[in-house]
Amino acid sequence: MSDHNVNGEVAAPDNAVGEHDDIRLARLPSPERLPGRASESASPPEQGRDDLPGDVPVRSPDSSSQTTRPGNPVSWKDLPRKDQLCVITLSRLSEPLVQTSIQSYMFYQLKWFDPTLPDSVISSQAGILYASFTAAQFITAMMWGRIADSSRFGRKTVLMIGLAGTMLSCIGFAFSTSFAQALFFRSIGGITNGNVGVLRTMISETVREKKYQSRAFLLLPMTFNIGVIIGPILGGILSDPAGSYPSLFGHIDFFNRFPYATPNLVSAFFLFCAMLGVWLFLEETLDSRLDKRDRGLELGRWLRGLLSGHRSGAAYMPLASQDTSSDFDVPHLDGLRYSGQPSISDATPTPKHPRRRYTQRLAFRRIFTANVVSTLTSSFLLAFHLGTFNSLWFVFLSTPVYDPARGPESPEALERRLPFIFTGGLGLRPPQVGMAMATLGMIGIGLQLGIYPRLSAWLGTVKSWRLFLLVFPFTYFMVPYLSLVPSVSPPPHPKDGFAVWAAIVGLVSFQVIGRTFALPAQTILVNNCSPHPSVLGTIHGIGQSRIVIDTVPLTPEAFAPFGDVVQNPRPDVHPASAVAAPSLLTPIDAVIANQGSAIKYQHVSRQVNLYDQAPSGRPGSAIMSIFACAARARIPDSHPPVSAPDPGPGQKNPEPTFAVSVLERHPFTTQTFVPLTANPAARYLVVVAPTLPPKDSDASLPVPDHLPPSADYRRPLPGGGMPDLRRLRAFVATAAQAVTYGAGTWHAPMVALGEEGTAVDFVVLQFANGVGVEDCQEVFLEAESSRPGTGPEEGVLVKLGSLVEQQGRQSGNLPRL
Repeated sequence: MSDHNVNGEVAAPDNAVGEHDDIRLARLPSPERLPGRASESASPPEQGRDDLPGDVPVRSPDSSSQTTRPGNPVSWKDLPRKDQLCVITLSRLSEPLVQTSIQSYMFYQLKWFDPTLPDSVISSQAGILYASFTAAQFITAMMWGRIADSSRFGRKTVLMIGLAGTMLSCIGFAFSTSFAQALFFRSIGGITNGNVGVLRTMISETVREKKYQSRAFLLLPMTFNIGVIIGPILGGILSDPAGSYPSLFGHIDFFNRFPYATPNLVSAFFLFCAMLGVWLFLEETLDSRLDKRDRGLELGRWLRGLLSGHRSGAAYMPLASQDTSSDFDVPHLDGLRYSGQPSISDATPTPKHPRRRYTQRLAFRRIFTANVVSTLTSSFLLAFHLGTFNSLWFVFLSTPVYDPARGPESPEALERRLPFIFTGGLGLRPPQVGMAMATLGMIGIGLQLGIYPRLSAWLGTVKSWRLFLLVFPFTYFMVPYLSLVPSVSPPPHPKDGFAVWAAIVGLVSFQVIGRTFALPAQTILVNNCSPHPSVLGTIHGIGQSRIVIDTVPLTPEAFAPFGDVVQNPRPDVHPASAVAAPSLLTPIDAVIANQGSAIKYQHVSRQVNLYDQAPSGRPGSAIMSIFACAARARIPDSHPPVSAPDPGPGQKNPEPTFAVSVLERHPFTTQTFVPLTANPAARYLVVVAPTLPPKDSDASLPVPDHLPPSADYRRPLPGGGMPDLRRLRAFVATAAQAVTYGAGTWHAPMVALGEEGTAVDFVVLQFANGVGVEDCQEVFLEAESSRPGTGPEEGVLVKLGSLVEQQGRQSGNLPRL
C-alpha cells in the first residue's frame, strides 16, 4: 500500500511516519459477471446495488500493507531498493560537499579578490555570497518542483539539471577573479538547483512502507553530515596549494593565478560523477513517466551486465517473498486512490517498477491549504535560521581575533561592550576552519546512527520536532561568547588551545543535536502535508483524509446535469380543474386523458439504448426489475435520546453521516428508479458525480462516443473518465420522486433512509446486454486506516443533518419505509 498521508495531521508513530487514513478508489476496468448464477462470495453483496439480476461482480481483493510488529524494529539492512537509495544519497552528498568546501576558504578568497577591503566588508560579502545560492534556490524551488511533477520532464531530469548547473557553477567560481563574478556563478548554481525537494520526494516514492520511512528519510541529513565532514577538510587542504605547500606547488603558475580553483574543480568532478550515476542507474519515480523510455537506464543496465559477466534483463522475475499490495493504488484527487487494474492473485510477482498510481493533477491554487501553509512556514523558518547559522559560522571562524592593541584608526578596532556587543572572531586559517566545520558532521553522524532512531521512535515525529527546536536559541545566543574563551596564542594570532576547541565542540554539539532531530521530522511533516501526490515535488508528500458533502433537496434543475427527476410537475392541479381550465397546464407538455379523469404528463424522462456502439456487438434489451433496498442510514433525531452520552460542555453531538463506498455507471443505457412505497414520509439518498476527462489509463473502459441523430435524448455523454469527487453531489429524494440516471453518469447504489430493519422497493428500468463491463463499471472507495478504531467518520461522507430531518419527519415520528 502507498503510505501517503491524506490527513494533514501528524501522529507520533513507533518507528515511522505518522500513520493516517487514505481513501482508496479501486477501479475495475473489466469486471467479469456470471449471468444467471447466484453469488458464492464469502461476503454478502452490498444491499441496494442496482446490478442486473443474477449478476455476480468479481471484485478485487482487499490489499494489505505490511506491518511491523512491536519489538521488531527495522534495521538499515532491511531497507528496500538499496541500489536506488545509494544513487539518491550520492546525489545528495555532492551538494553539501560543495557548499561546505567553499566555506573553508571563502573569506580568504574574497580577501584575495581585493586585499584593500576591511574585514567587516569581507564578512558582509561572504554572507552575501553564501546566501546567494540559497536565495536563488528559494526563488526557483517551486518552479523546479512543478517541473519535476510534470509528465514531460519528471524527477530525474530536474535532478540532472540541478547537478549540471551546480557543476558549471563550481567551474565558474573556480576561475572567478572578482566578487561580482563569484556572485554570478553562485547564483547560477542556486537557480538551476532544486534537488533537495526532489530527492526527498523520490525517497518517499521509492520507500513507500511506513515502517521503513523513518530510516529512509534519515539518509538525506546523514548524507549531509558526511558531506559536512569531507567538504570542509577537502576545501581547507586543497585551497591555495601554492601558499600552503610552496615547495610542491609554488612554482606552478596555475596555482598562483587561481589559488582557489583546485577545491572547486574537485567538487565539480564529484558533481559530474553524481550526474553520471543518476543518468545511468536512477529510475524515474513519477507515475506519468514510468512508461517512457530511459536510454541512460538502458545503458546502465548494459554496463552492469557487462561488468558482472552476463547480460542484464532476466527472463524470470522472483515471486514476492511476503504479502504485498494487490492493486495499483496511490492517493488520487482529494484523497481518492485509483488502481490500475484488478489484481489477479496474491502470488502475483512484485513488479520491478512501481505501478501507476494516479493520473490526475491537483490544480495549483488548491495546493495551499491551511495545513500546507503552516507546515511550509515552519519549514521555511527552520531552513532560514539553519542557513543563517551556516553562513555566519564560517565567517565567525575566519574573522580576525579582536585585538585591543590596534589603533582607533583601524577599521577593525570596534568597541566591544559586553555582554551583548562583540567584535572579532576566532581568526582560524582554512585548514582549521575546515576542521571546525567538519566537527558538525562528525557529531551529527554519531547522533544519527546511535541515538536518533531510538529516541525518535520513543518521542514520535511531532514531539521530537517541538522539543529539539528549543536547542537552537540557546546555541545561537552562546556563539559570540566563543571569542572570549582564553587562547594559548595572543591576538592577533588565531585562537588555539584545548579550551577553544572544547568550547567549539561543545557548542556545535548542541546545534547538531537540534538539527539531527528537527530536520528529519520537518521533512516527514512536509511530506505528509501535501494534498495530492501529483504536487508532492512542488511542496514536498498529503492533505485531506475526509471528503464531506452536504445534502440538498432533489429538484429537476439541480439534478439536470446528471439525469431526470420524475415527479408530478403540478401536484396542485386536479384533473377536473385541468379539464375546466386547460391553461393551468401551460407550458407543461401534458394532455387530458382517460375521458377527462387523468392528466398525462408526457416525456417526463428520456430513455436511451446505445448498445449498438458496444465493442461486443451484443444488442441491449429493456429490463424491468424490482430492487428491495434495506435502509442503510437512519434519519437523525432533532434531539439526542436520553441514553446518548453527554458530549461535554461547549460541544455538540456529532452530525451523523453516511459513508459512500462505491460509485458505478452504466455507459450504454439510462437507468430509472421508481420508489414503491405508501409512506409519503419515505426518503432516499441520490449520490452522483461528474466525470473527469479521460486519461490513457481509462482507455480500456468501453463507452459510447456519440448519440444517434434520431435519439430523443439530448443530454451530452459524459465520456470515459473517472468520477470527479471534487464535485460530488448528494440529493434527498421523496417518495413522490423517481430519478433517471443519464447514460454514463457516475452514481452510488440506491440508499434508502430509515430505521434499521425497514426497506423500500424500487422499480428499475434499464437496457442491458449481459456483458459485464458494458452493462456496469464500478469504482470502490474505502477508508483505509492503520490506526485502530477508525470508524465511519473517515472516507467520502454524506451529512445526514437537519435537512433530512426536516424533510423526513411527520407529526414528530421518524419515517418508516
